[in-house]
Amino acid sequence: MALSLPRIADLLRHLEDLRTDTYEGATAWPDRVRRFELAAGLLNPVVSSCFGHVDRELLDGTGRIRRELRIVDSAAVARWQLSWPVPAERELPPVQVLLKFPRSSPHPHLTGTTIGSWPVQVTSAEDAHRQSAVVSTVIEAELNKRIWDFGWRAFPGYARRFSPSAVRG
Repeated sequence: MALSLPRIADLLRHLEDLRTDTYEGATAWPDRVRRFELAAGLLNPVVSSCFGHVDRELLDGTGRIRRELRIVDSAAVARWQLSWPVPAERELPPVQVLLKFPRSSPHPHLTGTTIGSWPVQVTSAEDAHRQSAVVSTVIEAELNKRIWDFGWRAFPGYARRFSPSAVRG
């Protein structure tokens, strides 16, 4: 049985960017940023869908999704955050998916606050959809970090499955 790598085309494009010092053919920073903005826009429904699933399954619909796009001369960053209310005594940082593009890099990378970095070669909805596995992996790592730091009670949808009092304790 052959190994299937759904993102092999992305890896080949990644290698081409490195070889040619371009981002999907763009050489100038303003052109690279336009491609970044396109990629961030195309990834938005993918990230939002993954966060929506987490909100339904673990947060009882209490989650809030935010998206921020910041472009400065030295970098471009798209940030998606999922936050939810927790008891006041806890300071729970939001789950984050980041698309980081330092000017010194040929192209952006998907990451979170706790795990890896994947090159992003997104110029179409099909390309964006292929990133679902990466986005899910980033979100799962972020969630596992919150579970480790704050315990299972920080997830109201999960805690409520056992008893209403479980959420308080």
